[in-house]
Amino acid sequence: MSVHIEKRPRYGCDICGKLFMHKTTLTYHINHHLYPEKLYDCSECGNKFSTMGALKKHMAIHKGDRVRIACSLCDKTFTQKRSWAYHMRAHAGNKPNLVRHINTMHEESTRFSCDLCDKTYARLSTLQKHAMTHA
Repeated sequence: MSVHIEKRPRYGCDICGKLFMHKTTLTYHINHHLYPEKLYDCSECGNKFSTMGALKKHMAIHKGDRVRIACSLCDKTFTQKRSWAYHMRAHAGNKPNLVRHINTMHEESTRFSCDLCDKTYARLSTLQKHAMTHA
Protein backbone atom coordinates (compact mmCIF):
# COMPACT_ATOMS: atom_id res chain seq x y z
CA MET A 1 0.00 0.00 0.00
CA SER A 2 1.44 3.38 -0.95
CA VAL A 3 1.32 6.28 1.45
CA HIS A 4 0.62 9.76 0.16
CA ILE A 5 2.81 12.32 1.86
CA GLU A 6 1.53 15.85 1.50
CA LYS A 7 4.30 18.38 1.00
CA ARG A 8 3.87 21.57 2.98
CA PRO A 9 6.11 24.61 3.18
CA ARG A 10 8.47 24.15 6.12
CA TYR A 11 10.51 27.34 6.12
CA GLY A 12 8.97 30.65 7.16
CA CYS A 13 10.22 34.21 6.72
CA ASP A 14 10.52 35.93 10.11
CA ILE A 15 10.06 39.31 8.40
CA CYS A 16 6.84 38.84 6.40
CA GLY A 17 5.64 35.32 7.29
CA LYS A 18 5.78 33.94 3.75
CA LEU A 19 6.39 30.16 3.65
CA PHE A 20 8.79 28.23 1.42
CA MET A 21 9.42 24.58 0.60
CA HIS A 22 13.20 24.94 0.46
CA LYS A 23 15.64 26.67 2.80
CA THR A 24 17.62 28.08 -0.12
CA THR A 25 14.50 29.79 -1.47
CA LEU A 26 13.86 31.31 1.96
CA THR A 27 17.45 32.59 2.12
CA TYR A 28 17.08 34.16 -1.32
CA HIS A 29 13.78 35.76 -0.21
CA ILE A 30 15.25 37.15 3.03
CA ASN A 31 18.09 38.77 1.08
CA HIS A 32 15.48 40.82 -0.79
CA HIS A 33 14.22 42.13 2.57
CA LEU A 34 17.70 42.84 3.92
CA TYR A 35 19.30 44.18 0.74
CA PRO A 36 16.56 45.70 -1.42
CA GLU A 37 19.08 47.80 -3.31
CA LYS A 38 20.79 46.23 -6.26
CA LEU A 39 24.30 45.31 -5.15
CA TYR A 40 25.71 43.34 -8.08
CA ASP A 41 26.72 45.14 -11.28
CA CYS A 42 27.11 43.52 -14.69
CA SER A 43 30.59 44.38 -15.96
CA GLU A 44 29.40 44.05 -19.56
CA CYS A 45 26.34 46.32 -19.69
CA GLY A 46 26.02 47.97 -16.26
CA ASN A 47 22.70 46.37 -15.28
CA LYS A 48 22.33 45.94 -11.54
CA PHE A 49 21.01 42.90 -9.65
CA SER A 50 20.05 42.25 -6.04
CA THR A 51 21.52 38.74 -5.92
CA MET A 52 24.63 37.08 -7.27
CA GLY A 53 22.45 34.32 -8.73
CA ALA A 54 20.46 36.82 -10.78
CA LEU A 55 23.70 38.39 -12.03
CA LYS A 56 25.11 34.99 -13.01
CA LYS A 57 21.94 34.11 -14.91
CA HIS A 58 22.11 37.46 -16.68
CA MET A 59 25.82 37.03 -17.55
CA ALA A 60 24.96 33.94 -19.59
CA ILE A 61 23.36 36.31 -22.11
CA HIS A 62 26.70 38.01 -22.72
CA LYS A 63 28.62 34.73 -22.90
CA GLY A 64 26.23 33.30 -25.47
CA ASP A 65 25.83 30.08 -23.52
CA ARG A 66 22.27 30.63 -22.43
CA VAL A 67 20.26 27.47 -22.92
CA ARG A 68 17.91 27.72 -25.87
CA ILE A 69 14.83 25.57 -26.31
CA ALA A 70 14.12 24.69 -29.93
CA CYS A 71 10.70 24.22 -31.44
CA SER A 72 10.55 20.81 -33.09
CA LEU A 73 8.04 22.07 -35.67
CA CYS A 74 9.73 25.23 -36.93
CA ASP A 75 13.08 27.01 -36.66
CA LYS A 76 12.28 29.21 -33.65
CA THR A 77 14.25 28.97 -30.40
CA PHE A 78 13.46 30.34 -26.94
CA THR A 79 15.42 31.16 -23.80
CA GLN A 80 12.43 30.66 -21.51
CA LYS A 81 10.36 27.50 -21.18
CA ARG A 82 7.23 29.62 -20.71
CA SER A 83 7.76 31.34 -24.08
CA TRP A 84 8.36 28.00 -25.77
CA ALA A 85 5.18 26.51 -24.24
CA TYR A 86 3.14 29.52 -25.37
CA HIS A 87 4.58 29.13 -28.88
CA MET A 88 3.74 25.41 -28.96
CA ARG A 89 0.10 26.22 -28.18
CA ALA A 90 -0.03 28.09 -31.48
CA HIS A 91 1.15 24.99 -33.36
CA ALA A 92 -1.58 22.99 -31.62
CA GLY A 93 -4.22 25.41 -32.87
CA ASN A 94 -4.74 27.07 -29.49
CA LYS A 95 -4.43 30.74 -30.41
CA PRO A 96 -6.26 32.81 -27.79
CA ASN A 97 -4.65 36.06 -28.92
CA LEU A 98 -5.74 35.47 -32.51
CA VAL A 99 -9.34 34.95 -31.41
CA ARG A 100 -9.20 38.16 -29.36
CA HIS A 101 -7.64 40.03 -32.30
CA ILE A 102 -10.34 38.88 -34.72
CA ASN A 103 -13.12 39.74 -32.28
CA THR A 104 -11.65 43.16 -31.54
CA MET A 105 -10.34 44.29 -34.90
CA HIS A 106 -12.42 42.53 -37.54
CA GLU A 107 -15.87 41.86 -36.08
CA GLU A 108 -18.20 44.48 -37.58
CA SER A 109 -20.73 44.31 -34.74
CA THR A 110 -18.14 45.55 -32.24
CA ARG A 111 -16.88 48.49 -34.31
CA PHE A 112 -17.33 52.10 -33.20
CA SER A 113 -18.52 54.45 -35.97
CA CYS A 114 -17.89 58.15 -36.28
CA ASP A 115 -21.13 60.17 -36.63
CA LEU A 116 -19.38 62.83 -38.70
CA CYS A 117 -17.66 60.67 -41.32
CA ASP A 118 -17.52 57.06 -42.49
CA LYS A 119 -14.60 55.91 -40.32
CA THR A 120 -14.97 53.02 -37.89
CA TYR A 121 -12.69 51.86 -35.08
CA ALA A 122 -12.26 48.72 -33.01
CA ARG A 123 -11.78 50.68 -29.80
CA LEU A 124 -13.90 53.45 -28.31
CA SER A 125 -10.77 55.30 -27.18
CA THR A 126 -9.51 55.43 -30.77
CA LEU A 127 -12.86 56.80 -31.96
CA GLN A 128 -12.71 59.45 -29.24
CA LYS A 129 -9.22 60.51 -30.39
CA HIS A 130 -10.49 60.62 -33.97
CA ALA A 131 -13.46 62.80 -32.95
CA MET A 132 -10.97 65.48 -31.88
CA THR A 133 -9.97 65.89 -35.54
CA HIS A 134 -13.49 67.16 -36.28
CA ALA A 135 -13.38 69.77 -33.50
